[in-house]
Amino acid sequence: MRINGKNITTIVSDFDGTILKKGAMEAPKEFFEVINQAMEQGYLFVAASGRQYYNMFNLLQGLNMDIVYICENGCLVMYRGEVIHKETIDSNMAKGLIEELQAQGGGSELIVSGENTCYVAPHNPGFADVMEQKVKYHITRLESFAQVQEAPLKISIYYPGGIPEEKGMYFKDRYGKELQVVDAGNGFLDFNPLTSGKGPALKVVAEKLGFKVAECVSFGDSENDMSMLQTTGVAFAMETAKPHVKAVADYVCDSVEEVLTFLMEEEARLQEWVHNLAISAGKSHEESNEFWQTLKADVELLEELEYYAVHGEFLCKYKVAGYTVTDILVWQVDHFKAYLDRREEINRYRQDKLLYNSFEILLQMRQNPEVYVNKLQGETGTDYESKF
Repeated sequence: MRINGKNITTIVSDFDGTILKKGAMEAPKEFFEVINQAMEQGYLFVAASGRQYYNMFNLLQGLNMDIVYICENGCLVMYRGEVIHKETIDSNMAKGLIEELQAQGGGSELIVSGENTCYVAPHNPGFADVMEQKVKYHITRLESFAQVQEAPLKISIYYPGGIPEEKGMYFKDRYGKELQVVDAGNGFLDFNPLTSGKGPALKVVAEKLGFKVAECVSFGDSENDMSMLQTTGVAFAMETAKPHVKAVADYVCDSVEEVLTFLMEEEARLQEWVHNLAISAGKSHEESNEFWQTLKADVELLEELEYYAVHGEFLCKYKVAGYTVTDILVWQVDHFKAYLDRREEINRYRQDKLLYNSFEILLQMRQNPEVYVNKLQGETGTDYESKF
């Protein structure tokens, strides 16, 4: 799929407030349908959340193919059951932060995230029950956070009535030089390692799996999504996002599913146009499919063809060895005139075939430009040997 001229190979999405709306704990069926369709077409899906891996893995059992899990705001990245990236908070810093957060009132509760579980020592036992039974987290109940034996991935404080503005500002001022302090939505204020984040984690994933962040489209709604939105080639903020989150996105939308459905339908229409062009030019269905796959891998030429399909004229932005698609077309038209002069069968050289060949030749020129450059330079005009 393409968005405003940019090629997209990877879809990255937050969940709470983005896919899971109004406190929902299960993704809608439309989400599974559109993501499964996208993955069947070759797109990679990256689930990027502040949630724990155990929860995300169970939440996304409706997906049919392997996906990447960016969990705990980027502090843990899982792929095919293996840890491919992990960041933790210094244990001494974590101890002081936990003590300060535990002293907060207002019904607040604390969660300390480990690799395989989240630790709670709740003021209200009902909090752990909600996290375990409704949110469906893997929870370990403790008498004291001093019992935690691992360095935390993330520490979160939950305010039932939403994060008080003065508390958010205080903690950002207090810890902002040592930790990332971000509003994760739904009343959670998250503390992460300073170098972590969904954006940095996505860069690690891209390097390990061999895709480009510039070819990612991302969706998010909260502060913990901002680094991700700023990293990807195209970014959508949800309509419900705060103004400073929307400010770092390229677009605003109401529904991830609707955006992806529209983009895939647009791609399907372009693919059908290319297929019809190939068939009209005398190509087989197999040749048409091969041509489409080759085009999808050549972003610049696909942009040229898409522009022509929409506007009926050439963009001429793409060049190989200095030649554009119109240069190739003019060269072919000159040969076409030669067929007319020789009174040969010309039906095979009508407009669709000339157009198709022009794009196909440019693809071939990428591999071996010298052969075609010699022809273009030596056979243009009326003075080449085989014309008469």
